[in-house]
Amino acid sequence: MKERYRITGMSCAACSARVQRVTEKLEGMRGANVNLLAGMMEVDYDETRLTPEAIIAAVTEAGYGAEKLTENAPRKNTAQEEALKPVDEPTQADRIEAQVMYTALMTDTLLDMEV
Repeated sequence: MKERYRITGMSCAACSARVQRVTEKLEGMRGANVNLLAGMMEVDYDETRLTPEAIIAAVTEAGYGAEKLTENAPRKNTAQEEALKPVDEPTQADRIEAQVMYTALMTDTLLDMEV
């Protein structure tokens, strides 16, 4: 069975490697893939030998938080994902503000010049 989990508390590559190593050692686990930046883990396991509760318990015992995601659950953005989002296009007000600031700077510069 393939599932996704939100993992919290990871701050470096060693953290994600530890979570992956701990989950891959579970009996019945076919594979685990931990994404540090997304704060997510995808697992593939034999549901007759392993439960989501056991996966969460293993991650928790390793010192991290884990939450099983349902297919229809909205995805929460992590701080890293927020930082990687593209910047919105400037609004008309932003453009006008930039023009006013530029004009003020140029005017001040010209007034300070000696003739």
